[in-house]
Amino acid sequence: MEYLDVAFTLCGEKGLPLLAAAVRSTWESCAQPERLRIHLLWWDIGEDSLTRLVSGWEDYLSHFHLYSAGSHLPELASQSRYGFWYRIWLGRVLGPEVERLLYLDCDVLVRGDISELWALDMRDALAAVVWDPAQRVEVFRQPLVENGHRFGFPFRWEDPYFNSGVLFLNLKKWREERIGDTIHRVFFGKTEWSRFNDQDPLNLVLNGRTKPLSPSWNLIETVPYYRKWDYQLYRDFGPPDEYFEPKIRHFAGSQKPETLWARWSHKVEFYGYLQRCGWLDENPLERSPWWRRLLSQLVELHYLVCRGLLQRALNKPLPRLCRLLLPRPHLFFCYFLFLAYLWFRGEPE
Repeated sequence: MEYLDVAFTLCGEKGLPLLAAAVRSTWESCAQPERLRIHLLWWDIGEDSLTRLVSGWEDYLSHFHLYSAGSHLPELASQSRYGFWYRIWLGRVLGPEVERLLYLDCDVLVRGDISELWALDMRDALAAVVWDPAQRVEVFRQPLVENGHRFGFPFRWEDPYFNSGVLFLNLKKWREERIGDTIHRVFFGKTEWSRFNDQDPLNLVLNGRTKPLSPSWNLIETVPYYRKWDYQLYRDFGPPDEYFEPKIRHFAGSQKPETLWARWSHKVEFYGYLQRCGWLDENPLERSPWWRRLLSQLVELHYLVCRGLLQRALNKPLPRLCRLLLPRPHLFFCYFLFLAYLWFRGEPE
């Protein structure tokens, strides 16, 4: 049987709830969960917290494998902020029998069957990736162009830039070419120019050796992008209504599903996973202040209006609007105040 190997990394306890929900969503969304093997490379997590985390996965504990970075990366694990670089060493930490690997950041929710990725032809690629929706922003690209030449990995203005929160890795080739060693040797400690730790070095080293995936495999949206989405960037991946119901939803940046500006549906989904894996006894939405619930519902309405009605990028937006508004008719009137606030203050990052 060919296993579906999925890896997460975590340094510190801050991301534990996100990790618990991400793992649970991966398991529930997999059409063949008996093939799943989930790997966690961790460091700086207390024994009680680790026990609490693992206790929520009793249904599939035999499919779960823990690796202490202190044991596998002893000379690196405790270095400041090195947790952001753990993923480059997955080829060293995992056994040679793992030849293909789906790496996921902890701040994702998996909604589709990941087994589809194992059908990809990866012979000439080191990784399958999704282009970052903010890649055309000049402050992202200028440091890559300048430092690519500085470090011997040329990067042109027109070269695509991927988000490293979802990587389907050709781990066999990754080991053979010692990609982790190269990235660490060339870039670690010299990335004062990088906004995203190892993401920029990964883009430089893997440039031209990746396979592009539909944004449905790593959908990143923030409130500003509800209006500013770069549809041209994804023109080769079908109509938007095929990827705005994503297989993997990535809450990159500051807008995690439990934060103030998260959409209502994301909060409901996220806390549902946490309850099903035993992380929470009750849903926090039931005891959160009314104004926080209202804001999340208004953000949800804003999304459906922008994506569904104005951009026509969603399948059947009207039923979704009805499900949101019929039990909450006050949202219709509050929405105009919400739009005025966004116009006056500018939409949140």
